Amino acid sequence: MANVSVLNHEQLQYLARTLYYKETEAILHTKFNSETELAKYLKDCKDGYQSALALLDAGSELEHRFRNDEARASTAQEIFGYIINGANYALQTVRNSSLRSHCVEKVREHVKLLADAIEVVRNVNDVAKEVNEYRKAMLEYTRRHQNPPSREFSIWLKGSGIKYEELVQRYQAKLKFRGRFKDLKDVQKIQLMIATEG
Repeated sequence: MANVSVLNHEQLQYLARTLYYKETEAILHTKFNSETELAKYLKDCKDGYQSALALLDAGSELEHRFRNDEARASTAQEIFGYIINGANYALQTVRNSSLRSHCVEKVREHVKLLADAIEVVRNVNDVAKEVNEYRKAMLEYTRRHQNPPSREFSIWLKGSGIKYEELVQRYQAKLKFRGRFKDLKDVQKIQLMIATEG
């Protein structure tokens, strides 16, 4: 079995952003029959990115909501672990943007059902066991399907001790882009993310 470095919440956000910028650039370099068709692809790409971020944020919100509820806090953490594993699977192994978005949406729908379940059940142990199985299964699925470049980047990023923001700042200096990342033009952001990914 391949060695997988599971990215954390912050690293997954950066990976989602990197994928978004790379896919946006690819779309912009593709010839379309109309501006409407181009706009649709760009919108779908952005929607997929925002959906991935929303999935990750849902896990944080769930943990925060139940942090003071002894009975439900550990189950909320298990759900967040399931989200992290699901996001790792979608972002690191699914190469097609549309399929990746579909995968993220399926995990989001499932997480909503699980979150609703821990709100209403009296004994959350059954839900906790179920979520634990989903979390483990998603991690195993990710390990089996992770592609080599994603695996290498994950291992390198985790092992380097460098935060992704620092890596972006280094490449921003190399490309001589001045100012904060969020203030750069979209084209500069895309160039920077591609340079960062090498």
